Amino acid sequence: MKKTNYIALILIVCFAFCFALTACGKKPSGGDTKTLESFVAKNSSMMKEFEKIMEANEGLTIEFKGNDIIYTYDMTVLGSDTETLKSDIMKESLGKALDEQKAVFGDICKTVEEETGIQGIQTIVNYTAGEELLISKTFTSADAE
Repeated sequence: MKKTNYIALILIVCFAFCFALTACGKKPSGGDTKTLESFVAKNSSMMKEFEKIMEANEGLTIEFKGNDIIYTYDMTVLGSDTETLKSDIMKESLGKALDEQKAVFGDICKTVEEETGIQGIQTIVNYTAGEELLISKTFTSADAE
């Protein structure tokens, strides 16, 4: 699988997240949720959607910490050679591909902020080789076009 396919997979999952949020979510009222983490935790149908997404995409985990959406993709599940994954060329290539999608990830943050009324949302995309972090990029609504 090419690096662009890795990025495409993350983007598909991000859009699925936005769809789940729009379909299941509603803006918090009266300050009953202060963070995205608590917002998602209080919505069991949304949590089930994320579990389905992770089950369908081996090696992908989605976490919510505070106002961060954290996508971590373990690239070793694809059978890629670990040494190749750890190479500077691969890390640079993944970094460039993520940078090219900056506006898309920024739009995800912006959409989540609009749908939930919670400000300060960040999307963090991590690529790992097993337990080793290859690259991590953080995006905010300021990255949206």
